[in-house]
Amino acid sequence: MILGVYGMGGLGLEIYEFALKLNNRKNRWKDILFIDDTKKTVVNGEIKHFSFEDIKDTYSKSELEIVIAQGEPLYRELIYDKVKLFDYQLATLLHPNFYINSSLIIKSGVIINSNMVTVSPEVIIGHNTLIQPFVTIGHNTKIGENCVVSAFSSIAGDCHIGDNVYIGMHVAIKEKTVIGDNAIIGMGSMVTRNVPNNHTVFLQNTRMVEHEKGTKVFNNSKDK
Repeated sequence: MILGVYGMGGLGLEIYEFALKLNNRKNRWKDILFIDDTKKTVVNGEIKHFSFEDIKDTYSKSELEIVIAQGEPLYRELIYDKVKLFDYQLATLLHPNFYINSSLIIKSGVIINSNMVTVSPEVIIGHNTLIQPFVTIGHNTKIGENCVVSAFSSIAGDCHIGDNVYIGMHVAIKEKTVIGDNAIIGMGSMVTRNVPNNHTVFLQNTRMVEHEKGTKVFNNSKDK
């Protein structure tokens, strides 16, 4: 099996290095390459990279699994839909020292690249969600698909996080809080009340504003 890291930006490089470390321990893949639709296909350089169109012509779904290395939930969703449309499998990448309790449910494509993540019992993490280092997730919490939970964030127990949610660094979310789909929780926010779909939260809920569905977290993100 070959691993394709979809995205050659900074996060892509982080995931690539993480995958190399995993492979050194378990020899899980015979090759690791990049997929990036903004770059010309190169197969003879130090690191191979392909467009998705070329990947489809080069590797079958039985030869290649894909991990999505995008920090923008909107693009995580778009790429996820494209990958599944052509029946490629998503790779789940978990740090070998990350503790998995018996009741934890992790769906396909989840990335937890640090053992400095604490997950309590009865938690569900949805497809294609990225959990960054030093995150704490309380009991009976459900996190949806295509989410990004940034470093040093804490989600208390009995929370429900919708699909395509971005949680910035150093965010604290109170117990039994519901975060709607496509929400953006700004860095350092303290969330003490429910957040509707398609809303952005700023520091300590002093501002919560509606945004259009499809709004990007990072204004300089490149369209796919």
